[in-house]
Amino acid sequence: LNKDCPSFCKMSINLDLVIFGSKLSGKTSLIKRYLQDVFDDDVQKAALYYSKTVEINNKKFKLKIWDTKDGTKRYKFLLPMYYTSSQAVIITLDSEPEKFKDSFEHAQTIIKEIRFVDNNKIIYLVNSKQDKIENQLNEENDKKVAQFAKFYNITYTKISSKTAEGFEDLFSSIASSVVNKIERQFGSIIEDSLIYP
Repeated sequence: LNKDCPSFCKMSINLDLVIFGSKLSGKTSLIKRYLQDVFDDDVQKAALYYSKTVEINNKKFKLKIWDTKDGTKRYKFLLPMYYTSSQAVIITLDSEPEKFKDSFEHAQTIIKEIRFVDNNKIIYLVNSKQDKIENQLNEENDKKVAQFAKFYNITYTKISSKTAEGFEDLFSSIASSVVNKIERQFGSIIEDSLIYP
């Protein structure tokens, strides 16, 4: 280990992730597709915690995921608690025509709030309803989202919770981004012989 590495580097490393998004934007469906490989569009009644072991560069980590209820007003005051303690944030964007405007405004509000306190937080803006043609954004709205993402230095991607298209790439990218950020800050902190539970 790097001799200048803080004490936490010698312990198990968890990759903490939180998911935000407007009501019914696909937060829980996204998580269940990734963790259980099933499509479930039931509405989640409360914030829940999930975990999964992931492998990056032949090393194992625990990916810890919080599924929040920030789409409801009473949970708004809890948002800082989630994003300040997480290393990466996913924000789901509802691309259904009748929901897109409100969902995008909701996403913008959260992203601006996070960027106000942390300009380097890893953030992914995810459109997870790409399986239906009618849910695919028109060129104007897609460009609007892409420009916003570029301005705030976040990653904008499109996947499908229903078909699982793009899922492995999404979560592999997030986990790799977190590990790379840690190593840029503290040097090479991961020994080949260590396996993180």
